[in-house]
Amino acid sequence: MTGLLVAILVLAIFVVDVLTDRVIAVAVLYIVPVLLALRIFPRTRVMGLAAGCVALTLLGSPLTRFGMTEAGMVNLAISLIAIMTTSYLGLRMLSHEAASHEARAHLLRLSRIGNLGELASSIAHEVNQPLAAITSSAGAARRWLDGSPPDLTRAKESLDRIARDAARAGDVVSGVRRLASRKASTPVWTDMAELVEECVAIARAELDRQQIRLDLTMPEDAAGIWGDRVQIQQIVVNLLINAIESLTQNGTAERRILLSVSRSAGFVALTIADTGAGLSQDALGHLWEPFWTSKEGGVGLGLTISRTIAEAHGGALEYRPRGGRGAVFELRLPLTPEPGHA
Repeated sequence: MTGLLVAILVLAIFVVDVLTDRVIAVAVLYIVPVLLALRIFPRTRVMGLAAGCVALTLLGSPLTRFGMTEAGMVNLAISLIAIMTTSYLGLRMLSHEAASHEARAHLLRLSRIGNLGELASSIAHEVNQPLAAITSSAGAARRWLDGSPPDLTRAKESLDRIARDAARAGDVVSGVRRLASRKASTPVWTDMAELVEECVAIARAELDRQQIRLDLTMPEDAAGIWGDRVQIQQIVVNLLINAIESLTQNGTAERRILLSVSRSAGFVALTIADTGAGLSQDALGHLWEPFWTSKEGGVGLGLTISRTIAEAHGGALEYRPRGGRGAVFELRLPLTPEPGHA
């Protein structure tokens, strides 16, 4: 339907151009359908449309019976230059936008992979646990079956445990693959509390290794959001990593992270507070700037990308100092009712 409207517009300009005095450069108006096409058609179709407009401009000039030929030639040149220049600059703009989008997607993926690298030991721990349980259950099932007579009931229970642990390991691997994937996931309804629990499970081994106490506060009812689950998971993982590093790099005596999910005023709020040293005035001045970091080996993109993701979902990511020691980051996202419920 949109293509038909563009075609009608081009045809109307051609008719008016032919019926109008040569002194009036009506053909310049061909830039209008070209500009419209830049937003609705692929690159090749835009180029074809621009070529068609040039051809119609050349065809319309000798068909025009009114006005001075000299003025008509000048207007013809002006129209052709306008059409070709507009098409060229528009196509260049599309190329730059595509390159910019690809660069942002690449930075997002690098940030995800960086988070995964920092939590590699936690991920390995989470996968090894169900694998070890599977091995243990398999040995138990074999012993029950080798008995005389075989204990089929207990062997079946062992096989059921193997199935559950295999599914758990598969879930961990699938979550890691989604987080590292080059493809954006499809927006879905997600319970924020469940998503947070998944992120905590990934970070659990690192929390235990660093002897960090994690206090979780979750809402009794579902706190749902609609959006890209992987990107939101990335925000939570990044905030968790930052809190862990704040506690381990500053030699804090009390190693504690307070993580809560709550609902209020149409938003789901996730708050992560730590008992670390907090942020210096210099760090506060550069907190949301890309490529600025106070961490050795850091790239300074985690918080910048996290805030961009939050705002793209209609929410916000903010920082505030914690009373006494530490820092507080709060992620707010629009509350979305669960499908099928008002």
